[in-house]
Amino acid sequence: MKKYLLLLGKTEVFFVALLWLMVLLVAGTIAQKDIGLYQAQEKYFSSFIFYIKGIPFPAGYTIMSIISLSLAIKLFKQKWNYKNSGTIITHIGALMLLFGGFLTAVSSSEGNMVIKEGETANYIEDYHQKEIVFINTSKQNLDTITSFSGAQLKTKNILKHKSIPFNAEIINYYYNSNLTIENGKLALKNKPPEKVNEENIAGVTLKINNNIYNINEQTLISPKIDSYIIKIRNKRTYLPFNVELIKFTKETHPGSNLAKTYSSEIILHDNNINWHSLIKMNNPLRYQGYTFFQSSYIGDNITVLAVVKNLGRLFPYIASIIMSIGLLIHLFQRLPNLFRRRK
Repeated sequence: MKKYLLLLGKTEVFFVALLWLMVLLVAGTIAQKDIGLYQAQEKYFSSFIFYIKGIPFPAGYTIMSIISLSLAIKLFKQKWNYKNSGTIITHIGALMLLFGGFLTAVSSSEGNMVIKEGETANYIEDYHQKEIVFINTSKQNLDTITSFSGAQLKTKNILKHKSIPFNAEIINYYYNSNLTIENGKLALKNKPPEKVNEENIAGVTLKINNNIYNINEQTLISPKIDSYIIKIRNKRTYLPFNVELIKFTKETHPGSNLAKTYSSEIILHDNNINWHSLIKMNNPLRYQGYTFFQSSYIGDNITVLAVVKNLGRLFPYIASIIMSIGLLIHLFQRLPNLFRRRK
């Protein structure tokens, strides 16, 4: 094991991994033309292995793991003294940058929040992840929601939970689907994935109590079993605070309906805290790790806020400063020798 770890710490391994990372970048960029940005990112970068004609190749997670291990081994293998201080600090900064990327990959989330003037919202809808929910409407003014994540939406999987009095077997799950009517009944048909991932319409065929139900994201009337309504939708993340839209303002270019700028005047309610803020283009709101950007709008009184949570947001800035300090120290340590050689 020690032998292989020392092998990973060699400079040659690091540079070969960097070269392969460049190959992945080119392959992923070219693939966007056929499969879209999101699918290209998932295939080449947000995975450990990808396949071309059945042949496995290392993907982004694998290469970044090799680079991180190589840097860490090289850092602890060399002598820690004043002579190597610049190199050591630079390596620490690079490792911090990679760790920030790891945090972003495993913990970041992004979605949107749609609010109408005078109304309040407390959840974010994910751009890509889906969920299926069973909404218990038996209690007046209180809905109890049981949610199953997109990872559980697999063909032949059985959805069960103590909060719902029945089991739901997934007969088929469709990444992209079309809802049709056959013989007077709703039916789902599979569609090829869209290049723009947000345009895919997830669908599912469920078997509950020997009855078949076909639903997708565009189902107007969701099936209801006893007091439970079933829906498939974008995954929702509920926030520990509420956002109220006071006023949405839009300015258009003279003589056209094209928006020049738009902003949202909001009040953020968090227990006894009421925080008044104006969110506009290039002026986001940051609160409890969430960043709210002015993204879009619907009509004249509905705002669409892009919401991002990224625990690794500060790491690139901190790592860049540390690496700059390390490189400057390394440069000043080498200057006397450079001057001597020049003389």
